[in-house]
Amino acid sequence: MVYNGEPLIRCPGCRTFVPIEPYVELVGDSPVLDCPACRGARDFAFDHSLN
Repeated sequence: MVYNGEPLIRCPGCRTFVPIEPYVELVGDSPVLDCPACRGARDFAFDHSLN
């Protein structure tokens, strides 16, 4: 099976798959998601360290 769509990432807050472009920005060394579904800006590195 081959996926030919755009790259997606799952929002840690609402678990919705969103496209990486234009919703992920690099702030320093950390990627930050501005999820259009929950509109919460989250730091992936911090959220990942809590899980």
